[in-house]
Amino acid sequence: QLRGWSVLYLPEVVAAAELPPLMAAFKQQQYRWAKGAAQTFRKLIAPILHSNRLTPIQKLMAFLHLSAYITQPLFLLMLLLTLPLVIYNPPLPYVTAMLGTTLTIPPLLYVLGQIALYRDWPRRILNYPMLMLLGVGVAWNNTLALIDGLMHWGGPFVRTPKFQHQARKGKWQQATYKIRWDPRIIGDFCLGLYALIALWYAWSDKAENLIPFALIYAAGEALVIGTTLAQAKAMQRTASE
Repeated sequence: QLRGWSVLYLPEVVAAAELPPLMAAFKQQQYRWAKGAAQTFRKLIAPILHSNRLTPIQKLMAFLHLSAYITQPLFLLMLLLTLPLVIYNPPLPYVTAMLGTTLTIPPLLYVLGQIALYRDWPRRILNYPMLMLLGVGVAWNNTLALIDGLMHWGGPFVRTPKFQHQARKGKWQQATYKIRWDPRIIGDFCLGLYALIALWYAWSDKAENLIPFALIYAAGEALVIGTTLAQAKAMQRTASE
């Protein structure tokens, strides 16, 4: 578009892809995507904003597309604000309304996408609660990747393990991929503990309006940490056998 090309979007064209069944591999994939998106933003945002070919609407859409991962640090900010709001209880009723409105945007996006793509979308969106917890649980991982991409160019390409159809058959435990210990999980532990503290304070102080937010974050971190540790133990047990 910067060079005058026209873009044609074909929604009926399907490109099959494989999401890794291992949580550690999924976080590794998300880290690479978030870092690459941040680096692409750094490279292209200035030419986009100064382009004479693009309309203001095209520039806005390009900005929103390239900065999509900015939602990850915002998720963390929402979590970190929960405990102060519970403790100090400021008379700001619009804060919880704003948080609630923000949390409705991602599900609306996915629902509209499923409606446009699949006839059985009511069945498919039943999986969204788990998807929401997963998205919250990887926010720390993706935020670090975003910072990495904004501060550094290049970097090693860490490919995502592929299992073909083995994941559907439950044979991922026998994969030959060796995923290294990721110290970033320590941050997940700390955030999970913080979410539990915020949940306890919200319950004790009868701050019912903040309980759902703390509960979602605690559950998201528990999902990511629990799945990572359980899968690592399963692969270790299979290797020893």
